[in-house]
Amino acid sequence: MRPERTSLSSAPQPTPATAPPDTPRTPRPTSQPATAGPSASAKTSTPNGKPAVQNYAHNGALATDYLPGGRWSDTTGATNDIAAKQPELVIIDLGGNEYISQVPPATFGANLKTVVDNVKAARPNVTILMSMYTELLWTPNPWASTKNYNWESYSAQIFNTAVQEGVALVDMRQHIPAAGSADLPNPSPWNSDNAHLNDAGNLAEYGGFWGWASALASIC
Repeated sequence: MRPERTSLSSAPQPTPATAPPDTPRTPRPTSQPATAGPSASAKTSTPNGKPAVQNYAHNGALATDYLPGGRWSDTTGATNDIAAKQPELVIIDLGGNEYISQVPPATFGANLKTVVDNVKAARPNVTILMSMYTELLWTPNPWASTKNYNWESYSAQIFNTAVQEGVALVDMRQHIPAAGSADLPNPSPWNSDNAHLNDAGNLAEYGGFWGWASALASIC
């Protein structure tokens, strides 16, 4: 039986030790926020009767970490593992670490497209769901001392890639306010680092994914 869901994601980097020298950290190809990486789930049942899920997220991961030459074996090997497991759904949530480390948006867009193309080649006709993370609060950090690009420049690359590749996209900005928003709800959906979501934020993110996934299940 084929795995049904896979997720590639990267999270915001908590410390320089887990991040690239020039970039920090997402999903689900997550280190600053939870954004980056593939994950998969299978139709075969686990002991609790739920589909199996494989998560390739890595703290601090960038899109390039899911390509040859990436920094970790669990990220560079994600595509080969997808080819072996043949998931039916792959979630790709990347871009947060590129924003934190101020990787040029065009470079991020090219790398993101390559990740999507590689997943398609590994699992032809797979359903791919991309995620656009809501805006975390950028501050000077070990990977970038100056802010040259706004989050909108990265979210535009995610949107354009989804359109060009003909894959689904969930925009988490519709569910979770930006970390720097002046009118955040109480309690806030963000942890004190303004990069990672807390339980309330994760619940909202879950709702965004669940709405899409449940709609898909109803027609499959």
